[in-house]
This record gives sequence, C-alpha cells and structure tokens, in this order.
Amino acid sequence: HPVGSQVLESLYFPAPPAQKTSMEVEFYGPEYALFGAAGDGTGATAVKSLKEAMLRKPVAQRQGMLRQMNAALLPILEKGLVSPSIIHKVLAEYLDVGGPGTKFEAAHSLAGPAFLRMVHTREGAH
Repeated sequence: HPVGSQVLESLYFPAPPAQKTSMEVEFYGPEYALFGAAGDGTGATAVKSLKEAMLRKPVAQRQGMLRQMNAALLPILEKGLVSPSIIHKVLAEYLDVGGPGTKFEAAHSLAGPAFLRMVHTREGAH
C-alpha cells in the first residue's frame, strides 16, 4: 500500500542502526522476524547482513532463505512500492547473494519509474 510504504520510511529512516538492522532481518525468514537479528532465540550475536545470515545456516537451508526473501520482495516490486530505503537495502543484499535468475527477475520487475526512484537514493545506488 502506498501510504503504508511512506509510514515504513518515516519509521526506518530516522531509526538508529540497531533498529534498522532488526527491521531488515525480518525479510530473511520467520525465525528472524520472531527472534530478531540473532535468528535463533539463543542470544547469539546478531547478524548484520543477508550474506552473514546465510553463512550461519546449513547449505540446505540457504535456498529457503532466498525463497523467503523472494516471496517477500516480489509483491513489493510488482506493485512498485520501492520508495522506502529499507526496500533498497534489502533488495541490494538479495541481489548480492542471488544468482543470475534472481537478478533477471528483479531487474524485470524494477524496469521503469520504480527503478528511477531507487537509483536516486544511497541504498538504491548500491
């Protein structure tokens, strides 16, 4: 929803780095949404990026994380709700670890005005 994306941006942009990270990791999967940046509820050190979170997972679970992110990001991209900085950051991490098919699908979804909005932000230009 366009208004919801503006509310998200107004909460994310001024947040301290620790809160931004905890908002970002919710895209990584349900365990991160429930237990925060540690992702396991044990109080382990928090992850700071998707790549770091994937390295902590067994190889068999890494594709599941990418599928979870795809399921979360694809509707956002299809609706063109890419204005919030958090979407730029999470999408950049997703594209960084994803394969060629992931990059093709995201590029296809981002063509047009949504892409122009993204490249004019620090996170989107990454």
